[in-house]
Amino acid sequence: MKIKKLLALCLSLLTLLSLFALPGFAAEGEQTNKPPQELKITVGVLSYSINDFGNAQLDACDPSASGTVVVPSTVEIDEQKYNVRMISNGAFSGCAYIQRITISEGITQIGNKAFENCTALETLDIPRSLMSCQYDAFDGCNAVTVNGYSENYQFWAVTGFSKNITFNRLDTNLKPADNEKTNALISFLRTILSYFLSLFGIKF
Repeated sequence: MKIKKLLALCLSLLTLLSLFALPGFAAEGEQTNKPPQELKITVGVLSYSINDFGNAQLDACDPSASGTVVVPSTVEIDEQKYNVRMISNGAFSGCAYIQRITISEGITQIGNKAFENCTALETLDIPRSLMSCQYDAFDGCNAVTVNGYSENYQFWAVTGFSKNITFNRLDTNLKPADNEKTNALISFLRTILSYFLSLFGIKF
């Protein structure tokens, strides 16, 4: 009797092992080990993805976009809402028909060459939250007026020597003359920097 019970137990174990060895079960096991698929979505003319920090970033804009484009503070992907925190490198590159871009509150970063060759771009509205902007973000642009605030001091510091940028601070305690003084100072500093760079054969 003990031998029969032992054989029955062995057969039961073998049956269980054979079940987990079936192709169907193996395939399911493989699927659970795969990393989650990267979340991406296109809303209107703008395309987004989720970065490593769990926030959304604007990756690209349809080159045919024209007029005014608004970058929202949130985007919904797979029925879940994500905060938009960044405009990625080259996001608007080559969008030659956009005249105005409005960036919503909450976005903090603008990547390299984000607005490269946006030749029709005239106005960029930035929120108080925006701090980081790469120095080459406006390469290939013509005259662009940036509407922003004193809180954007890092933005001003990085992009201030771009010849095609004019700043318009919207702080309620500022007078029109304050913007004129700011831009006059930047123009003067550009001239000084250009002179010293020319001594080393560097064109500014």
